[in-house]
Amino acid sequence: MLIVLHIKAKSKLQIKLFTFAPMENIDEIEAEIIEIVREKFKKDGGSNGVTCGSFDHILNLSIEERNAFLYRMAKERKIAIFDSLNMRRVTMPK
Repeated sequence: MLIVLHIKAKSKLQIKLFTFAPMENIDEIEAEIIEIVREKFKKDGGSNGVTCGSFDHILNLSIEERNAFLYRMAKERKIAIFDSLNMRRVTMPK
């Protein structure tokens, strides 16, 4: 289970609970995501990255849940998320 805190306007705190698949499935999903990012990293040297939407066919989650999953992976230093000109993109950590 992953707990995500959202701070809304006027200091209201909203807590959302997201439940993911069992741990062995999460490891497989993370491996697939890392493989996609690694292939793109080899092509462009990590300068462009992959859009967050590139993993929707693997995760099958809502946007909030997908982002929470990716940010958890970034916090664990499995991937890196950066802001490009138009959107957030995912690459390998340095």
